[in-house]
Amino acid sequence: MKRPSDSPSEVGFMTDDDLHLIEKFAAGDHSLRESAIGAYRRALSAGIGENMHMLFMAEVDNSVPDLALRASYRQQLLQATRGGQAT
Repeated sequence: MKRPSDSPSEVGFMTDDDLHLIEKFAAGDHSLRESAIGAYRRALSAGIGENMHMLFMAEVDNSVPDLALRASYRQQLLQATRGGQAT
């Protein structure tokens, strides 16, 4: 997945900071939950397409999440960002 380095106001892209924030949340830093949801919602309103970060956060931000699907997305996201070293 391409990680654009455009400014945070750039419509249509998630910033590196947003991507890293979601990755840290997925890795277990639950203090970042609200910030990660905020980044996800901004990206959603900007029309960001489907990617692993967005799929994972869609299940986090869902009022009735599919917990097995969320766990699967979390594992896939961590494997992709850690080169297969998901915990």
